[in-house]
Amino acid sequence: MASKREKALVEETILEAEDILLGIENIESGKDAEATSKQLANLLQRLYLAICTLHEYKRNKDPPRNAIVEADKALLGGWQAVLKTIEALSTGVPNGRFLAARMMLFLAHAFLYQEGFPYDLQDSTVNRDRVKLQLEFSNTVDEALRSQLSVIWEESGKREDFKWALTHLDSKNETIRTDYNQAAMLALSSEELWKVPGMTGRQLWKPKPGDPPIYEPFEDATGWAFAEDEWEDVEDESDQQEDDDEDDDEGGDEGEDDDDEDDENGDGEDNENNNDAGDVDQPIISQTFFSNGPLEAEAQVEYCFVKGSAETWMEGPRLKLSKQFVNQVTNKA
Repeated sequence: MASKREKALVEETILEAEDILLGIENIESGKDAEATSKQLANLLQRLYLAICTLHEYKRNKDPPRNAIVEADKALLGGWQAVLKTIEALSTGVPNGRFLAARMMLFLAHAFLYQEGFPYDLQDSTVNRDRVKLQLEFSNTVDEALRSQLSVIWEESGKREDFKWALTHLDSKNETIRTDYNQAAMLALSSEELWKVPGMTGRQLWKPKPGDPPIYEPFEDATGWAFAEDEWEDVEDESDQQEDDDEDDDEGGDEGEDDDDEDDENGDGEDNENNNDAGDVDQPIISQTFFSNGPLEAEAQVEYCFVKGSAETWMEGPRLKLSKQFVNQVTNKA
């Protein structure tokens, strides 16, 4: 069995989820829009913190072999309670289906990187049963998310582009408790979501002729390439990237241009006073800023079963149904 401290943490999270659920049910009768928004934001923050708590849960040591599956079920009970509360957002709350879908994405993100369950296990029937329980919960989240996305699609007259569902979430230094994630989860609409600092889609930043040299990629760049004083090479790459973006645009670049991206990611250079920079023999860097969120992530955690010198790998949590649905309705299949 889990320790008293660990058991209490999960039980407290379940009680918190149930209390948040009551708050969501009571918010339906609210008549003051501003007061309703404040109340809803408070409940969303509590949900965010509850998910972070479960994500950070880690046993000091595993329970005995004959109790480990029951201990896993108890921990999964915490995740299931939070999912049930998230589903309640979709009924009667302003933008409820959007809020539920976004929080489900965060829940899936948190579960993927959680610390409560091991990924390297001795190959045995018990350990395979443990992993099966986790995959079943992951599939439950996927089905719940797919259901929300389907209703959103129908209610939009089949015009929703789901860009907000494709944006990234943080997982820095093995934690998801970040200012960025919290701000994203407190956004009450897709319009508010795009105002969160760092909420970008797929974009290409490139220096213009005459810009100062850039030798290191910006912190948030997810791809970059150099050309030895060959502006044409970079421009060709940009043209190709723009073509790709038209086919597979992931949102968030509305109202932003290349100069804005430069300012946001802080190269700290004053371009207006560097007219001679084009005469410098230097590498030219093009940089891509790409939001690869839970719905589109290809690299997922896998479970490794070890038996003697042999290893067997099993695919970890994925949002297959939800991803397939979004790709299908947005013609990205």
